[in-house]
Amino acid sequence: MSHNQKRGSWIVTLPLAASSIAYLVFIFLPGQKTAAELQSQIQEKRNHLGHVESLGAALVAAEEELRLTRKFREQWQTSAPSVTQISDLFGRIHRVETASGVQITRFDPQPVVPREHITEVPLSVGCTGTFADVFSLVRGLECLPADVWVRKLHFAKKAPDREDVECSIDLVVFADNRDKLDYVDNSN
Repeated sequence: MSHNQKRGSWIVTLPLAASSIAYLVFIFLPGQKTAAELQSQIQEKRNHLGHVESLGAALVAAEEELRLTRKFREQWQTSAPSVTQISDLFGRIHRVETASGVQITRFDPQPVVPREHITEVPLSVGCTGTFADVFSLVRGLECLPADVWVRKLHFAKKAPDREDVECSIDLVVFADNRDKLDYVDNSN
């Protein structure tokens, strides 16, 4: 009987070992590979969703910035002179100079610099007066309804024994090119 028991144990052990190996090779390892691929796909989709969420926030921020930019553009267009209105603006600048109490020594418009949608109109102004008068002039220029940029501002004492200063100011006025027919279409 011991001989039959030995044979019986091999009869049971061999099919059991073969089925274990077959299970391992045909079911368990391919299942692990599939599970790993699914886990990788899930992680990739989670990363994509995280990226999409951050893009959504960036899109909202960009839309808000665009809205503010359009609002600024509309406000600027209502206050910006056209190229044909520059002479009126020069008259306003001259009145600001006179009201500030400075003595005007130079009022020199420079050649205009046309750009695609705006025109730069440079202007050199020279004056003498007290520092307070010159400060009043600069303040008056800032209060004009049009955008006037001070590109360069230079002070020099006129004489060592006097309080007056000489001032030279290089300004740039930005004018709107309203005569361009495609201006509104291209800017929207």
